[in-house]
Amino acid sequence: MIAQPHWFGPASAMFGMLHAPASLRGAVVICPPLGYEAVGSHTTLRRLAERLAAIGIACLRITYPGMGYGPADEPGTDQVPVWRAVIDEAAAEMRAMGAPWVGAVGLRFSATLAADATAAGQFDAVVAWDPVVNGRRYARAMKMLAAHTDRDSASEGVTLAGVEFAPATLAAMGKCSFQLPKGPPTLVLQRTEASIEAPLEEHGVPVVHIAGTAAMLDVDAELSVIPHEVVDHVTEWLDTQAPATPVAATVAPAAVTSTVHRTDVALRREAVRVGPSQLFALLTREDSRTPTRAVVFLNNGASFAIGPGGAWIDWAEEVARAGGLAVQMDFSGLGESPTVAGGAEQQVYSAVAAQNLRDMASYLRGVGISHITAVGLCSGALLALDGVVAGAAIDHVVAINARFDKPFIDARRVPRSAGPTNRYLAIPLSKSPLFPTLDKVPAWAWRLLARLRLVAAPTVAPRRALLNGATLSLVFGTQEWGLRALERRDPAIWEAVRRHPRMSVVVLPALDHSMFEPNGRAAVEEHLRRHVWPTVTSTPQPPQPSTEVTT
Repeated sequence: MIAQPHWFGPASAMFGMLHAPASLRGAVVICPPLGYEAVGSHTTLRRLAERLAAIGIACLRITYPGMGYGPADEPGTDQVPVWRAVIDEAAAEMRAMGAPWVGAVGLRFSATLAADATAAGQFDAVVAWDPVVNGRRYARAMKMLAAHTDRDSASEGVTLAGVEFAPATLAAMGKCSFQLPKGPPTLVLQRTEASIEAPLEEHGVPVVHIAGTAAMLDVDAELSVIPHEVVDHVTEWLDTQAPATPVAATVAPAAVTSTVHRTDVALRREAVRVGPSQLFALLTREDSRTPTRAVVFLNNGASFAIGPGGAWIDWAEEVARAGGLAVQMDFSGLGESPTVAGGAEQQVYSAVAAQNLRDMASYLRGVGISHITAVGLCSGALLALDGVVAGAAIDHVVAINARFDKPFIDARRVPRSAGPTNRYLAIPLSKSPLFPTLDKVPAWAWRLLARLRLVAAPTVAPRRALLNGATLSLVFGTQEWGLRALERRDPAIWEAVRRHPRMSVVVLPALDHSMFEPNGRAAVEEHLRRHVWPTVTSTPQPPQPSTEVTT
């Protein structure tokens, strides 16, 4: 069963995904880890919720403000009480919906918070999965990792993978430690792999050690592996804790809209499923307006559609304030969109993405949208061009760090914006350490390799998108792989494409590939505010075109 969006808490301001069983034995609140760990564990926690719902245990997978599909509450303040409030409200929500028994599953820092909530009487049982044992050590490790970012060294806060943790939040996290709840049944899981966490057995806590957590959390999200043994163990344990007999009550998702009241504006958020593929999308607009122009934000890598460090969440509010409709969309197999035929779970460059974009564009045109801008980063940027080439009614593509250098190996032979490559012989040059050497390869050799379909012809995608009538805004970091491919592999054609009247190119020296660094994100935001957001107002102004690479 596909999970449905569910708003809960005061003013229905909190968001989660509800897995409702056919018959109700009890309920579980699933609490994700913080920051980038939430991205890597997303598919695993969704799979766990599906398993539990299949045995009669309803699941509400919560999201925290600024890390899920909603904006942060006063982001510069201590967020620990905010996270704890979401957990408490989710427990109360499940009881109010008729669940006779409510448990919790918390992962990493959320395990520590869920254990505290259980001790306070919110839950009847808790699974503490790889809990943060010592908050002070955890916060110190975060600061050490953040020392490698471009954040102002005078700041006491940290930014990790684009997610900001304010000084007040870090201080509060440092005061937290894992405490075994007295009374309620508790399952504590710790990884078998190396960890900064102290073995809890040393403190007299019964612990189950199962491998797999590191392969889920400590890798790039697109490489994350579901730890099936852990999922099986948690499912079986909760099955023994929940009541055996179902109750008459059933749970059902609440209204799919919520209104966020700012001091100067009310923002309406609506969760929808679109088309035969049941694509998940979150729409944001000003409550008092009926937009005619939309900006669609796409997945980057395997992340659900919140953008790096929640950038799409903040940008969605900016689009709404400008009078447009902001759409955060998950491709099939990513985030909250189910897998469909021809696709696969966590597939980053899926061939079905083009059809997804056609479905989304058709939906938006049907609700009165006359102009659509697609914003994508890395894989999302190139998939936006796939959509244009496949006939999606997209007027403008903002492609941030598009991977024009990547080969496309498509077993289904679906037309791609970048053209086909030989699925058996294509040279995988992604993130290659050989770029200084590859830069010395002459353009004629690249053209030959492209004709043999051994490497991507980087100018094919922008040329095809322009021929289909789209306006293109390409944004790159200085040493970006896609830009290097355009400039070095096909320089003559790239020069002609770059001068097209519907093409603009900007190079931002501060921009890193994943847009995790605060200065890089700020540079992109400034560019969008000047050149893109003005085009989504009710009386749009044309963007300021640039046919030169600006540095």
